[in-house]
Amino acid sequence: MPGDDGSNNNGSHVLAQDGVVLGADTRATEGSIVCDKNCEKIHRISDMIWCCGAGTSADTENTTGVCLNCCRLLS
Repeated sequence: MPGDDGSNNNGSHVLAQDGVVLGADTRATEGSIVCDKNCEKIHRISDMIWCCGAGTSADTENTTGVCLNCCRLLS
């Protein structure tokens, strides 16, 4: 695939009868170098809302934090 560096560090999901099963690896890369082997890519926003992040981990952490705080304000 054009532009694919072979790292395959994206999340995945499976539709189940009562919901969705989310899965992700724990590697964070900088180009072709693994810089963190314990990066959490599935983030809890609320009991029924979870977010899978792929790409820039700092952006994912910030966006998840904003969503989490908005949910807390609205609950």
